[in-house]
Order: sequence, then structure tokens, then C-alpha cells
Amino acid sequence: MSQSILRSHGSVDSFDAVVAATRARLQQAGDQPDATVAEQLALLDGMTQFGLGRYALQHKGVNGYWTDYFASYGWKERPFPHPAQMPLSELESFCLTKAPIILASRERFHHFRRLNQEYVKEGATLATIPSGIMGELLYLDYTGITSLSLVAIDYDQDSLRLAEELATQRHLQNFLTTAQQDAWALPYRDHFDLISSSGLNIYEPDEAKTIALYQQFYQALKPGGALHISFLTPPPFLTDQCEWQMAAINQNDLRKQKLIFSDIVQANFRAFCSSERMREILTEVGFHTITFYYDTAHIFPIAKAVK
Repeated sequence: MSQSILRSHGSVDSFDAVVAATRARLQQAGDQPDATVAEQLALLDGMTQFGLGRYALQHKGVNGYWTDYFASYGWKERPFPHPAQMPLSELESFCLTKAPIILASRERFHHFRRLNQEYVKEGATLATIPSGIMGELLYLDYTGITSLSLVAIDYDQDSLRLAEELATQRHLQNFLTTAQQDAWALPYRDHFDLISSSGLNIYEPDEAKTIALYQQFYQALKPGGALHISFLTPPPFLTDQCEWQMAAINQNDLRKQKLIFSDIVQANFRAFCSSERMREILTEVGFHTITFYYDTAHIFPIAKAVK
């Protein structure tokens, strides 16, 4: 599978090699202004003790399974059966219940479900790009719907397989079509009533390429169709006009999150966009009636745009 296409969680090195290289890098860099080597190594060791941490370390990102795991964590009605991982380690508990970006992701997840539910109508054609396990659509209520098309598009075959499993579990398999495709080369024109997209643009630092992606979405939508797309707003150390609601963010948790995902994992999801710039881009592509839906901290909003 092409690593250039599988942006979010490509991997070429073994887990042990990644951990050894990370340990050596941290030791060589020495104490930092916000953390000692000892603290960083303790966090590294902690990340090796649970599945989400191990995956993030090795892949510098997360796939559809782990995205669903942390986004739907604590949701009593969670339909996808993640293996029991109780009791949680102290560090996994932090990641799931305190890390600001995870909390924002969880709010985003439920915003997606609410917004997407409005498009569940007889005869509709709905897509998730990239699909992950497709919880954004498969967790919705389809009561009374007899004819509808759900299209899962992803370059990760494992995610598509899990989407098929979840569709079967939810008795929605007759509605589902899966396609292993590059999101930058979609074959559709005027086809979808809705495209729901989360977790791809944040891995692409080249704005020209994200604009090309949004143009693909625009072409694939029917006239009057909607794009629901999330994006990461820039953190305060990158801009003087940060949108983050700092009063809603625990500063100690933010520091610890930075150490984990930025300094230790060196996560690939570091492509940011302000709401103002997102509006400009979507307007330039051709969308109109652009509306934003924010998490409490304004870290991970969703833009709704109409073709």
C-alpha cells in the first residue's frame, strides 16, 4: 500500500525500532524547557503499555479503529465492540479523558452524528471519505428507510473491512458499498447528497493539496449536496489570532498532551487551518452557505458547506 496515499498511519519500521529510535532521540536532545528527559522517557514507557499508545507511536497517527475507540469512548450506546481495556493505565486514562485534542475529537464525533442524521432520507446517497470504520454514518438511525446508499471510501483496506463488519452488525449491509480509492482521484460526478469527511486534511500540510481534495468533494456532490468536514484550528504557539477557548482548556493537560503527541510521538496530524481560511477556501472551490460547528475549546470544528 502506498505510504504517500495512506497519509494518516503509514508505517515502515517495527514497533521496537520506533521505540528505540524515539528513546535515543529524547536522550540526545536532553532536558527541554518544559520537560526533563526523565519525564519524557516515563511518558514514552507509558505509551508502550496500551494499544492506542503503541499504535500512535509506531504509526505517528491513528487508523479508523483507534479513531473510533477514543472518539466514542464513554458513549453508553457505542455500537462497535472494542475489546475491554479495563482498568485503564494512568496514561491511557489521561489520553482518553483529559487530553484536549481527544476531548475535542469526541465532541466532533457527536456533532458529525447529529449533522449527518439530517441527511438520512429515502433514496439518499451518503459517503464518508475517508471512511474509517464509518461510524459517522453507520451509527445513525435508519428506522423506516428502505432504499438508501452508503458509500465507504478509504485507502486502508482494514478500515473498509471493519466498516463492513459494523454494517452487518447494524443490519445495514444491504445499503453499504465500499471502495478502496485515493480521495484525490475520485471517479464521481454529481453523485452524493452528503460527503462526511474527518481526519484526512489534518495530515496534509500542503494547502494546495487540501484545496485539490475539496475540489474532488465538490465535483462528487450533487447540486445542493453538503460537505461536512472537520479541521484543526492552529494552536496558540503558531498564531497571534488563536481561536482556542483557553479558559476551557486545562493548561497542565495541554502541556502533557504536547509532550506526548508532538515531542514524543511526533504525530503527523499537524496541518492546521483557521475558520476564516477554511471559509475562504471552501468559497473559492464553489461552496456556499458555510456554517461552523465548534467543540467547547474550538480546537476541532466542523464546517458544513453546500454545493
